Amino acid sequence: ARQNQDCSPEAIYSLAKLKPHEILLARWHAADSLAVLADFLSSFQISVLQSRITTLRYLQRQCDKISCLRTIGPLNILSNIFNVDWCSDVMPSRANMYVDEIAGRILEALGDVKNMNAVKDKLYTLTSIVYLTCLEGFAFIDKCSIQGRSSMSLDLGHLREQLAVHNLVADEVYNKVDLYVKAFFYPIADRIQFLASNSETYKRKHAMSLIKVMGEDSSMRRDDWERKVDELYT
Repeated sequence: ARQNQDCSPEAIYSLAKLKPHEILLARWHAADSLAVLADFLSSFQISVLQSRITTLRYLQRQCDKISCLRTIGPLNILSNIFNVDWCSDVMPSRANMYVDEIAGRILEALGDVKNMNAVKDKLYTLTSIVYLTCLEGFAFIDKCSIQGRSSMSLDLGHLREQLAVHNLVADEVYNKVDLYVKAFFYPIADRIQFLASNSETYKRKHAMSLIKVMGEDSSMRRDDWERKVDELYT
């Protein structure tokens, strides 16, 4: 559609017939075109253009996110996470199957990318979204055994290894998710302290999920702890 200067609905709709990696490459190419235009405009020292440059760069970031979301399929990841038996009392010996499915889907989509360094920023966005999707999935699991939380940590570690082999790295985001999972092993009071120190890192719904699993050492009702969380996010 871009080459033919055809932006009609029919031309755009035809993208749906492309393979996943072709859609990804098409969206990335569009994002790169926006970046080139933004760089061209930035060469003019005219203040009125600055807002337009900011808008173009914002659109570029949104194109990156959209293409990454289409590639990853976050709903499939969440569905797979929800289908795992997190209440098992058996200590896990290997990662759950959905981890390999995530890695396989990403690598299949990136199969035709020749120069990975040229899309380094986009790969970081892609990897970050994978980890953040796992965070959202884990935050909705309120019935989970100690072995289940251990399984989550194992899954994260295995996923990190799978992606790192192909230079898909986002350690800062990975650590955010890993610390969240490990916080479930803390006593209730320590969880509240953890949230107080990281209230800007995690959303309120993440915090509420973290205190739903009540420890035996807690002498307060869940309502009392939830009230404390509310105080952190007001």
